[in-house]
Amino acid sequence: MTKGIIHSGPMVRAYLDGSKTQTRRLISDQPSQMDEAYFSHFRKDFGGRKCPYGQVGDLFYVRETWADLYDLRSSDPGPTALIAKVFYKADYPEGLYHSDDGSALKWRPSIHMPRKFARIWREITGIRVERVQDISEADAKAEGVERLGGLWKCYENCAIHKRGYNKRTSASASFMSLWTTIYGPEAWERNEWVWVIESKEARG
Repeated sequence: MTKGIIHSGPMVRAYLDGSKTQTRRLISDQPSQMDEAYFSHFRKDFGGRKCPYGQVGDLFYVRETWADLYDLRSSDPGPTALIAKVFYKADYPEGLYHSDDGSALKWRPSIHMPRKFARIWREITGIRVERVQDISEADAKAEGVERLGGLWKCYENCAIHKRGYNKRTSASASFMSLWTTIYGPEAWERNEWVWVIESKEARG
């Protein structure tokens, strides 16, 4: 099984620089029984759930925001004259313009990126489940959160940071801010169960 998994620009760059080896995804059908015995059982065998992103040994590719242009090769007037050039928005965080006429590229949503344009392929090396707040400092770093000088990046200036979390001095707090940008301001406090997918670089 080969799945495409959507990632934001910062996380694409983290894969490219080798700092990202984990990704967390919400489990769609959260456990409804709120007792520790059930959670202990769920942690061991996923509660009978199968990870929708693959199993250990499977590949996935990263879907990212992209754009394409086509060059007309005058020497080849046939059907192959149009040659696609693919651009990835993560490579141009400050913006990119078509150099010929200055017009902006039309960025396409990551969900629509064809598999054939994928440049990042990963092999799944481990899958487990845990609550999102259980992330360790080491695992937050493995998620690819960014450092800014000697501090960790805050991805969103959300109110939750003012309630006991130092948003600039720990990777886990940086990840918390990233999580809220994806799932909303109350997502961290819900402390939902997530798939933890570990991976290594692979060829597609």
